[in-house]
Amino acid sequence: PLGNGDVYERREKHGAGGLTSEYTYFGRDGEPVKVRCAHRTVYETNERAELLSETIFDDEGKPAHCNGVHITRYKYDEVGNTSEISFFDAEQHPKLSHAWGAAILRMQRDARGNEISTQLFDVEGRPTLGKRGYASASTRYDAQDRPIEHAYFGIDGSPVNLGDEGYSISRHTYDARSNTATIRYLDRDGARVLTSADLFNLEAASDPQIAPDGRTIVYVRRTNDIMTDRIRASIWSIDVASGQQTPLIDGPGSHGQPRWSPDVSKRAYVSNADDKAGAQLYVRWMRSGATA
Repeated sequence: PLGNGDVYERREKHGAGGLTSEYTYFGRDGEPVKVRCAHRTVYETNERAELLSETIFDDEGKPAHCNGVHITRYKYDEVGNTSEISFFDAEQHPKLSHAWGAAILRMQRDARGNEISTQLFDVEGRPTLGKRGYASASTRYDAQDRPIEHAYFGIDGSPVNLGDEGYSISRHTYDARSNTATIRYLDRDGARVLTSADLFNLEAASDPQIAPDGRTIVYVRRTNDIMTDRIRASIWSIDVASGQQTPLIDGPGSHGQPRWSPDVSKRAYVSNADDKAGAQLYVRWMRSGATA
């Protein structure tokens, strides 16, 4: 059931070409309600269907303010990419957005349309340190247009550390499917910064078991699953001669307590891969890979 203030109905108006020119929001009984500080939002667009401005009002038709801003205006480059966002009060004076700590954002892009820099300005059009403590930010991309580095700078162009996070640069790598593989955080001096996100990248090794022939070591590797907020254990092997590490048991669930048979032909371990059965004892034949 909808509670007081929940949106039940959104009404729209459309201008030339069918473009949306206004949204208003109402509750179950037809009473005016707000979305993001506003009951009514009015949009202005140009002939290229680009949004030029959005202006917000309360349920009495009076100017409303979200993050201190009544009007947000947009500018574009020749190919339609956003090049500037500016904020204004009800008197149409430049206004600092509480969300950004700036009155103007200006963006630059590369030939492929990637945003490579953002600069922040105050109500007088002067460079300013925004809410997060930087005056400009830059982004580098790889050949597949994936962001690989974000860097932050002060008014004088020197690197700065972000306020709460404490880093000045973040560097990203990707796996074969373009999922984020690693993120490294560096301060303005290039030193590694430990962040809360790093806790999920920490791995720990435990319970090493040397094979009776001395050629292989198996151990339990524990990682942190950010999606489930749980520790996950898998079993890995190390070839003593080469040092190469290989995952042996790395499917759903957690796996641990590996133990060798005296003739090295089998290895026992405990796994909860079967959620219904819970933790079970398994035996794996090393030559065939069969498991029971």
